[in-house]
Formats: sequence, structure tokens, C-alpha cells
Amino acid sequence: MPLLLETERLLMREWRAEDFAAFHAMNNDPEVRRYYPGLQSLEKSHDFMVRAQQRDARDGFFFQPVFDKRTGAFVGDVGIAKIDFEAPFTGGTEIGWMLEQKYWGRGYAVEMATAVLDHAFNALGIREVLAFTVPTNQKSRRVMEKLGMQHDPGGTFDNPMIPEGHAYRPHVLYRICPPVA
Repeated sequence: MPLLLETERLLMREWRAEDFAAFHAMNNDPEVRRYYPGLQSLEKSHDFMVRAQQRDARDGFFFQPVFDKRTGAFVGDVGIAKIDFEAPFTGGTEIGWMLEQKYWGRGYAVEMATAVLDHAFNALGIREVLAFTVPTNQKSRRVMEKLGMQHDPGGTFDNPMIPEGHAYRPHVLYRICPPVA
């Protein structure tokens, strides 16, 4: 069952067919995809939504669409996912976000990611959540820090999801554990 979360300004729900156009448009904004190896084709955007539904069914969570509660507009996607690529932390849980450029700087990523972390720790019993990005992605790194995540200098790794030799293959790693009661 997908995560259904609500914050003061945002709503997260399951993916629906009508979300595809806005999702694909976001994934073809060069500034949004600045720290990725390229834009997404129609096929790759479709494959992501299919994988999201499969991972929701398997794990009970994945990256999901987020909407502005006031307007109903698609804001982006936020969520957690089991890490299934080969890395020292394979099997761990990652948190991530991607927002349409027009929603940057409003605190939306921090707002929904905070709700996702709370759910991960308190409802799902997850003991640690990771985040990673390319070292130069200062906007995402600031979100990680605002969430209370700690940079793990020894956790730098080459992301196997990025082609060898690509400038964005090296990633920095951040970690957060639930607060001690």
C-alpha cells in the first residue's frame, strides 16, 4: 500500500495515469535534471511509474507524487526506497526528492521529506535512512542538512546507476537515524 501523507501544504498519494504528463515534463527540464546523466525519454518515465507501483506493492513504499493541497498542482515526487543496487549499503533505505523548478525555494522538499522520515521511523520502524547526490548538488545537500542528516565523509561512493566515466558517478552519502526518545 503506497504511503499517503499530508502536511500543512502538501499531499502525497499513489501514482495515477493522469500524473504522467506532469511527471515526464519535470524529468525533461534540464535544470531539474542538472545532476543526472540526462533527460528521461517517454519510455523511461513510464518505466519509473511502473517500477513505483511494483516497489509500492513489494515494500510498502517508494517515491510518490506530491501535490499542492491548495491548487492540486503536481509539485514533484518524494519518498523512500529500498536500495537495490550494489553498494556498501545495499538493502538500506534511501530518501529522495525531485521537484518542478517553479516549486524550488519554498521549503516543500523539506516539508514532505520530514513527514516521510517521521513515517519511516515511527510507522515502519526503519532504523536508518540514507540520502546521496553528486558533491556539487548544493541544493539537495542543503535539504539533507535541514532534515538533520549527517554527511558521512567515509561513505563517498561511485553510483553504479550512473555510467562509468561520467562526471556524476561519484556521490556523497548522508545518514539519519530516528531521534533517541
